[in-house]
Amino acid sequence: MKKAVLFFFLLISLNGFSQTVKEYIAILTNTTPAQYTCGQLVVGQRYIIQTLNGTDDFSNVGSQNTLGGEFIATGTTPNNWTSNSLLITPLPPTAHVIKNTIGDIVLKRDDPGIYEAYLPGAFPKYRTVIMLGSVAQSNAFFGANWAQSGDPDDDGFSDWVDFGTLDNMGSGADAQFYYTPLIIQIYE
Repeated sequence: MKKAVLFFFLLISLNGFSQTVKEYIAILTNTTPAQYTCGQLVVGQRYIIQTLNGTDDFSNVGSQNTLGGEFIATGTTPNNWTSNSLLITPLPPTAHVIKNTIGDIVLKRDDPGIYEAYLPGAFPKYRTVIMLGSVAQSNAFFGANWAQSGDPDDDGFSDWVDFGTLDNMGSGADAQFYYTPLIIQIYE
């Protein structure tokens, strides 16, 4: 009987119950955005109008010219930028990596409060687990967080996993990471 139990245990171990796990573990903190009050824009760069002063006009470079409006620059020289309106470039959070056996993951910002961990072909469908810690600062809860992976071209792998933060109204919110853990595990 002991031989049968031992054989059964070895069979289970060889049939995938003992899996290799690749991991990415990082603590996320907010990244201070770059600030601009004059100069040239970079085509393709995302900007947010933090203050809109005087007659400053960014409509010819892809902006709707609204306070808080976010746009992707389509040109380098705004119609008028002489009143020192403040533009900022939104950035992904800073990752303080504790462990990484997956590869060179790059964090990107897609939209307010929506980020991705990007590495081509790295995240297999149904074998990738993403966990994002809670979002809190000064004992005040700002909202919720979420994480997901997908397979948009249905080839069994994704190039990214998405994660993000929501404010208390359910909208995407930047700058909500306060030593927030991000864990990505891939089961092989």
